[in-house]
Amino acid sequence: MKSIVKLSVILLMWSLCGPPLLMVAQDAPSVDSEEIIINLTEEPQLPDSPRRNRLPAHQFFCLISKSGAVIISGFDSDSITSFEIYDSNGNPLVTVEDEASFIEFLFSMHGEVRIVLRLSNLSLTGWVEICS
Repeated sequence: MKSIVKLSVILLMWSLCGPPLLMVAQDAPSVDSEEIIINLTEEPQLPDSPRRNRLPAHQFFCLISKSGAVIISGFDSDSITSFEIYDSNGNPLVTVEDEASFIEFLFSMHGEVRIVLRLSNLSLTGWVEICS
């Protein structure tokens, strides 16, 4: 419940004042706490469509907490089919299907990583720097 309230406050602030500085910065947000807030970009999977017909990417907030929650604005976390983590060079580190394994692995990392959350018809990606 606490995570949902926190995400609601962030979304309210964003709707009133624009994206928070954490989300606007080009560098990955730095994390050394119990929760991570990431700005995810939507990448539609349209293999049969020419590139010129693709829609601009949408952006979503994602809250990941050590207590075991992944909350994405506008999506049900149960619709995530896989969780992926890549290093800063684009090399895959882990692909898992369950939220708990993803969270455990993510919070054990150090340095900058790319997060990819796969849903049935799109992928959500974002960067974060883990300092723990």
